[in-house]
Amino acid sequence: MRDRGADVALGQTWEELRTLMMREFCPRHEQRALEDEFNDLKQVSGEHRAYTDRYEELSLLCPTMVTPLDKAIERYIDGLPDPVQDIVTGSHPTTVRQAIELAATLTESQIKKGKLHRKGDKKQKQSDSAKESKGKKAAESSKKSRKRKASKNFAVTAQTNQAATNQAAQNQAAQPAAKRQYAGNAPLCNRCNSHHQPQMQCRICTNCGKSGHLANTCRFAPNQNQAAQNPAVQNPAQNPARPHFPPGSCFNCGDLTHYRNNCPRLANANQAPARGRAFNLNANEARADNEVVNGTFLVNNHPASVLFDSGADKSFVSLAFEPLLAMTRTKLGKPLTVEVASGEPVVLDSVLRNCQLNLNNHLFPIDLTPMQLGSLL
Repeated sequence: MRDRGADVALGQTWEELRTLMMREFCPRHEQRALEDEFNDLKQVSGEHRAYTDRYEELSLLCPTMVTPLDKAIERYIDGLPDPVQDIVTGSHPTTVRQAIELAATLTESQIKKGKLHRKGDKKQKQSDSAKESKGKKAAESSKKSRKRKASKNFAVTAQTNQAATNQAAQNQAAQPAAKRQYAGNAPLCNRCNSHHQPQMQCRICTNCGKSGHLANTCRFAPNQNQAAQNPAVQNPAQNPARPHFPPGSCFNCGDLTHYRNNCPRLANANQAPARGRAFNLNANEARADNEVVNGTFLVNNHPASVLFDSGADKSFVSLAFEPLLAMTRTKLGKPLTVEVASGEPVVLDSVLRNCQLNLNNHLFPIDLTPMQLGSLL
């Protein structure tokens, strides 16, 4: 303006002055950047005010893009969200102001319905978190589907599934119970792998030479030395060899699901199964047995040597100790047949009810069945 002079400057129209200012402060590359922004301008969800403000700013900076009026109205409607855009287009607004007011009303309505959200709203955050969780679940399901496709295809009926379930239950029941941990204070012997005092001899079978059992319960055939000492074992019909069954199985058939007293083969052969088993042990064998705990306790205020066996289902008392209890026998409703260590059945028909066992100053009522027992001394 200084080059042209004050008279020339004052004589210019507003359009001429505006053209000179645009050429000086808004070059063509800046206008192209604004035009590109104008083409990409869209309303973000419920941000109607921000969209309208930016539309009006770009309309002033890029007047060629909003000329004539119909073009300006179309450009404004094109940037609205789809639910709002369809309604505003159908109303056929004649001015940009009408389109702006109608779009603002529809946007508020969509926000109340929860279809559009403003920035910072809790609903927007919840929607974003729901979309993220849905995306994670979709990713996990797609991974599982890929794994299923990678595996072999097979068809399984409901009957097959039921049979497999029953078979798994039978296999689990057939497995022997885990051996209880030793709770005594005797050291572990490296020779026989049992707990006993160092001065005691190892419990080794004289028939097979293995540790952990005695000759009367050995499951191997008698050796030649024993056959020579005992001629009765030479006749296999009189004393057949005990078959080798796994530990924890039935002594008669070797099944892991029951013991000999409940063996169905003996029941089918019309043999009366024993309802209980009693094994006579001496003091040294009781101390060496991992599953037997012994000690001296008060029974009806009389000291007695007691053996605790977790596998026993009945309690027995020696006939020699019975008079000290001063209790009256009670007849059993059904005689009790007990199998002792020698294999012979013993029939018991009476019991001593409500005897008092003192354990650490705590009294426990027990029922004791009198029978002939060995000495624990």
